[in-house]
Amino acid sequence: LWRTTYGPEWDAGHKGARTTPTVVDDKIYLISGTMQVTCLDTAGKIVWRVDMAKEFGARNLHWGMTESPLVDGDKVFCTPGGTGAMMAALNRQNGEIIWQTKGNGQLSAYCSPVIIDHNGRRLLVTMTEKAVVALAPESGTMLWSLPHVTQYDINPNSVLYKDGYLHAISGYGTGGQLFKIAADGKSATKIWANEVPDSQMAGAVLVDGYLYSSGHQNRGWACVEWMSGDVKWQSRDYGGKGPIIFADGMLYLYSEKGDVVLVKPNPDKFEPISAFKMNDGSGEHWAHPVIKDGRLYIRHGDVMNVYDIASR
Repeated sequence: LWRTTYGPEWDAGHKGARTTPTVVDDKIYLISGTMQVTCLDTAGKIVWRVDMAKEFGARNLHWGMTESPLVDGDKVFCTPGGTGAMMAALNRQNGEIIWQTKGNGQLSAYCSPVIIDHNGRRLLVTMTEKAVVALAPESGTMLWSLPHVTQYDINPNSVLYKDGYLHAISGYGTGGQLFKIAADGKSATKIWANEVPDSQMAGAVLVDGYLYSSGHQNRGWACVEWMSGDVKWQSRDYGGKGPIIFADGMLYLYSEKGDVVLVKPNPDKFEPISAFKMNDGSGEHWAHPVIKDGRLYIRHGDVMNVYDIASR
């Protein structure tokens, strides 16, 4: 239909886009590896662009900025990092700055922010290079910050929230932490920490009180009890590393070795149901699968693979 050049990309380490665009109404929002926030219309025309390096004095990361823009109401949130602005909210119609939160020197950490609803109060939560932070999305006011330190300052996974508890997970042997957020949302305390699993960039899913994720240095698919942090099982089958998603009562695993595995959630054992190899495409098997209307979408290099998984 159309193709638009949105600007230079970050080629160090690995070539290509690093984030997922966000589509809201008739606008498309993306953040490039060179720290540019861009808004396009549905015809591919650039509506506005904000360069975070120029606007906020932000310094880019070793692997390039890797953040998918979060849109909420009239705001687009981004995480410049550094001393100028830890986070910022832009007007999604024209790119003007609505607010910016003074930075403490910590850089962005390849993480995409989320908004959670906690006891009727909304919190904007993300990870910087050394911490989990929560802000007021309306004003950018800092509410709390708790340490989450990872080798190389890489914290790419968005946090998980459930009933007052927040989970953060990273790779390089760091693993996960569970925090309990105070009733008023203004503070949080650590409940447990566990080095297994240590998901590098594959995230985690919560199903019926159990976390399912994969390891990095502590390699292996793993199941962890949400409230206690106890590891129920680990498995290195199919390589033991890659993103996991959940749909229609089943886990879908996409391993770095190119295996797509259907797994029954079971805290007692790793229970694969079926599997196949991803053969089309090239390069690393790093993309996160997506399921929509009975179809499974997986990008591998420059090939989009689509599978019909609807029940008959």
